[in-house]
Amino acid sequence: MGDGPFGATFLLHGMKAVAGRVESLAHWVVSDHFEELGRPPRLLHGGFGLLTVGNLRKPRYFALALAERLGTEELPVALAGDVAGVEAWAARQEDGTVGVLVWNGTLNHSQAAGSAELARRVNLDLSVPPAGPYELRHLRIDAEHSDIGAVWAPRFAKSLPSYGRLLRKSHTS
Repeated sequence: MGDGPFGATFLLHGMKAVAGRVESLAHWVVSDHFEELGRPPRLLHGGFGLLTVGNLRKPRYFALALAERLGTEELPVALAGDVAGVEAWAARQEDGTVGVLVWNGTLNHSQAAGSAELARRVNLDLSVPPAGPYELRHLRIDAEHSDIGAVWAPRFAKSLPSYGRLLRKSHTS
């Protein structure tokens, strides 16, 4: 679960929960590669890191990068309707740029890979001054966007290739 989009929603929930109450907060561990534990059994093995073996960025990494871009002035957010699992976090940067993160998470680990029961339609209404110009950027973290598992898991589902094999392959490519 730590390797997929569920890990990103879990991280954002925790970061938002302490926003404005602590001066700084860091994710527990940057990489899944621990010297003490040796080489992980698989490229994606549920580790707690922002990066997996080889410093490949996992959805948690991208979630933290998006949270960092929000800004320092937290803005109020109101959710209405069937919002179970839906959370939002908005803030303004010093230059007036407004960032909004919206995510749909669950505490039910059996649904962490997705479930029709979790599907929600989200309408985002922003109150902004009438003068423009405005630019909208829609960035996603889901099974089809920013998910290293969707790309790499089919190739290395059972085990990591040996480092020697990777070196030999890189010399023949």
